[in-house]
Amino acid sequence: KLTRAVRNAVENGIKAMKNEGGKIFIKSYRENIFNVISIEDNGEGMDDVIKQKMLTPYFTTASKTGGSGIGTMIMQHVIEQHKGHIVINTEKGKGTQVLFYIPLTQTK
Repeated sequence: KLTRAVRNAVENGIKAMKNEGGKIFIKSYRENIFNVISIEDNGEGMDDVIKQKMLTPYFTTASKTGGSGIGTMIMQHVIEQHKGHIVINTEKGKGTQVLFYIPLTQTK
C-alpha cells in the first residue's frame, strides 16, 4: 500500500511538470520517531487555496486530463492506516514536496 501512495505522489508531480526538464526526487530518512518518505518535484507548485483542498476527497485540478481526486485520497488513507500523517510543502512556481511521516513502531 505504501508503494501505491508513493506512486500517486509521483504521478501528481509528473502532472505538475508541464515543461521539459522536470525532476522528481524520492528519498527516505529517519526523523525522530518517524520514517519519512519525501517526494519532491520542481513543477508548478500550488497556491494556498489549492494546497488547502488537495487532500479533500475527489478534489482535482486535472479533471480535463482524467484526474478524479482519488489518488490523494488513497495517499491519505494509506498513511493513516500506518498511523502516520502527511505534510505538504509547496510554493507556486517552485514545486511541491509531499512528506509521508510513518512511525517507526506501530501501536494498536
